[in-house]
Amino acid sequence: TPAKFHYIFNMRDLSRVFQGVLLTPKDSILTGGLRAQEGKLSNFSPQNMIVGLWKHECDRVFSDKLTNNKDKENYEKFITAIGQDVFGQNLYDAACGSTKYMVSFLRDDVYDEDEVLIEEAPKVYEDGGSLDMIRDRAYEFLQKYNEEYPSKKMEL
Repeated sequence: TPAKFHYIFNMRDLSRVFQGVLLTPKDSILTGGLRAQEGKLSNFSPQNMIVGLWKHECDRVFSDKLTNNKDKENYEKFITAIGQDVFGQNLYDAACGSTKYMVSFLRDDVYDEDEVLIEEAPKVYEDGGSLDMIRDRAYEFLQKYNEEYPSKKMEL
C-alpha cells in the first residue's frame, strides 16, 4: 500500500484542469471580468489571464490534494518548470507572479426601482483579485445573511 494513497492522480484529474479552463467564459479571459473592468487587476492581459487560469486550475486539482508543505513546495517547483518550459519564462512569471483566485460570486443581484428582485446574480467564473478583495466580498455576503436571518447570526 502506498504511504500516501490519496496522492493517486489519473486522467480524470487532468480532465478537470481542461474543464476549468474550457468552461471559463470567453469574456472573463479577454476582458478580465469585473475586477479588471474596475481597474483592480494589475498586469492584466488575455495571455496572462489564460496562463494564470491554467495555473489556478492545476493548483486546485493537484496541489489541493497535497497534505504537507514539502510536497506542496515540490509541486510548485514542478509546475513552475513546466509552465516556464511551455509558455516561456517571461510570460509564465508575468502571469503567475502573484496567486490568481478565480471565483464565481462577484456579480450582484439585479433589482428594480422598488427593490424587487428581477434577476439573481449570474455565476460568472472570473478573476477575483487579491485575497483581501475576496475576503471583503465574503464579508458582504455574511452581513447580508446576518441581516436576513438575525436569529441565526454567524460571525467569523
